Amino acid sequence: MAKELKTIICEGIRARYAGLDGCVLIDFRGLDAESTESLRATLREQGVEMNVLRNRLAKRVFEESGVPRDFIDLIEGPTAVLFGGDGAFTATKRLASWRKKNPDLAPTRGGLLDGRTLNPSEVEQLADIPEPEVLRSQVCGMFLAPVAHVASCARNLTGHFAGCVKAHHEEQSGAEGE
Repeated sequence: MAKELKTIICEGIRARYAGLDGCVLIDFRGLDAESTESLRATLREQGVEMNVLRNRLAKRVFEESGVPRDFIDLIEGPTAVLFGGDGAFTATKRLASWRKKNPDLAPTRGGLLDGRTLNPSEVEQLADIPEPEVLRSQVCGMFLAPVAHVASCARNLTGHFAGCVKAHHEEQSGAEGE
């Protein structure tokens, strides 16, 4: 490949992956045209893209970007990069959804999340993390639960106090009537 063409391609790759906070690498060996299109369609539903790059060029661009060496070493053989959406989170969720119908295809090689290299099992665990909206509501629930508990305790105390006052009043009224 001519040096000028490689330079142009590398610039395009740099522009595409600029500011990349997370991605997933898969082995696309064994994917036929139909399964590749099915995977791409599943990924596109959430804004995730799949790119197949020349390994040498991808390694060069990732090295220049300051990506950890152990991530770059994962780029061997037929490798596709999944990125976009919310980075590695969205990519793993969409990939896991597609794998329900295609369990033996596109094994995960690893991933990158906030500058840290993930092994395949860590990437698979990302798919189990709830969506951001669900996480936000769970965190809000954790903050509100103690407040609700305090309110419940206060209500119970005031109810108990009112019952004690009433019993005391009835006791006093009964003592005066005798």
